[in-house]
Amino acid sequence: MSNEEGQIAETNSAPVGSSRPSVFLAYPFRDRDEWIRYVVPPLLNHYGCDVRTGDLYPAQEINRAVRDDIARSNLLVAFLTRTAQLKNGNWVPSEWVISEIGFAIGREIPVVLVRELGVVTEIGILGNVQVINLDA
Repeated sequence: MSNEEGQIAETNSAPVGSSRPSVFLAYPFRDRDEWIRYVVPPLLNHYGCDVRTGDLYPAQEINRAVRDDIARSNLLVAFLTRTAQLKNGNWVPSEWVISEIGFAIGREIPVVLVRELGVVTEIGILGNVQVINLDA
């Protein structure tokens, strides 16, 4: 999220007891996916959501902090982008993002998947989840 000086505002700062829905944004922290960080949180904020991501956990155990943030969220939006290419030419998404999705599903938190074209998700727990396709 940008402030008036064009800086990215902290996204994990939803007020305690906020009536705004909380969304955990799951995406790979790679250069090619950096656009997600700059585009999606401001959009969700515009529509009244507090946005949490896995990138602001100074001096905290990251796994626990991410799980706690997901557990406090009303929705998880996951971007399944091309991470590793298979021999058949298809791609698989980030294992970290897959884990975040699995945790949210286990906690019965609704999940929205945004899948880059060519990424295989018809596997395991993701095989029966509605997907929005992205042609990035």
